[in-house]
Amino acid sequence: MRVRSLVLAALVTCGVAARVSAQDWATAEGSCFAKGQMQASLTISAYPFGPNLGFDYAFTDAISGGGFFGYGYSILYDWEYYRFPLVIHGAFHPFNLTVLKDKIAIRDKLDAYGGIEVGWAFGKAHYIGPYSYINAPDGGAFVIDGFLGASYYFTPQFYANAETQPGYGWFKVGIGYKF
Repeated sequence: MRVRSLVLAALVTCGVAARVSAQDWATAEGSCFAKGQMQASLTISAYPFGPNLGFDYAFTDAISGGGFFGYGYSILYDWEYYRFPLVIHGAFHPFNLTVLKDKIAIRDKLDAYGGIEVGWAFGKAHYIGPYSYINAPDGGAFVIDGFLGASYYFTPQFYANAETQPGYGWFKVGIGYKF
């Protein structure tokens, strides 16, 4: 049931993005974010600590989609937790709205965005406390959540970014490349 709902939501989102892309509500003129660009990023998440590898594609001048996978490690009380998130997401880039084109001077270097992510965090727990008879549960969790982020471009291709990561940790920071 969940898979069918996710597929339906993805199809509706792509349909809306295709319809909206034919209109003049967004522009990449003078912006560091533009339709058709692809970017890859390597980030480090904070609690759980670990690396993430991500990819994004700009469907329009203001809508992108992609995902990431990674690894996270944390300790809470007498437990170690290992997480392997696999996530897809869609993002909205408001700096590219036509009405804001002349009002944000730094949009050639800064790209702010927000969106929704859906995924699964595969997981494993390991008990490290004094009671050896406690069994550690394995499993994972389905996560759907919103996120906020920003990328700052040092050159037209290289950037640094930071994002909230509500479903999988506190936040993540890293570097990326646009091609």
